[in-house]
Amino acid sequence: MSEIKWIKLSTDIFNNRKIRAIEALPDGDTIIVIWLKLLILAGEINDGGLIYFTRDIPYTDQLMASQFGRPLTTIQLALSTFEKFGMIQ
Repeated sequence: MSEIKWIKLSTDIFNNRKIRAIEALPDGDTIIVIWLKLLILAGEINDGGLIYFTRDIPYTDQLMASQFGRPLTTIQLALSTFEKFGMIQ
């Protein structure tokens, strides 16, 4: 894994139908911030899109809430939304 200092985002990210649907949800802006944090975390880890705290410690929703400074219920809503929209697996 090489060190990544930046990730590339499309300038039309907010025209994406999934992002627009998320924006319309309650807490949509917060969910999009969580999405961006996940993208950045995947870039930092730089392991084919995998996200983990350490190789031996996977991220749980509780650990993610602590690391991202967001309520657990918001993290759970975000993750279920991303999964439903096929953005994560």
